[in-house]
Amino acid sequence: MNHTWRFLLRALAAGLLAWGLGTAAQEVHTFEDNGVIQQLDPVGEQIIIDGQHYALPTAVAQQATDQRGAKITLQQGMWVSFYGSVSSHTPQIQGITFLRWSDK
Repeated sequence: MNHTWRFLLRALAAGLLAWGLGTAAQEVHTFEDNGVIQQLDPVGEQIIIDGQHYALPTAVAQQATDQRGAKITLQQGMWVSFYGSVSSHTPQIQGITFLRWSDK
């Protein structure tokens, strides 16, 4: 009978662990959008595009670059297209594409 109790306790522990891991996982949603950069704070890793706040990581994937790997510094007034994920309060941009410069 001792082996039966051990088996049942192990099965119960494994079941509780699997349930706990399953409920702890957060659901991640993705998004794509475009707009004009209104405010940029690279130190605080924040950006505001068309009134929406986004987290901006220290490095993002840059799209539509030529063979030389041109680098563009993001600035206010730039029209950009971007994508990212929402897993917390602030959506996080993962990739960004420069579309055109707006002289405002």
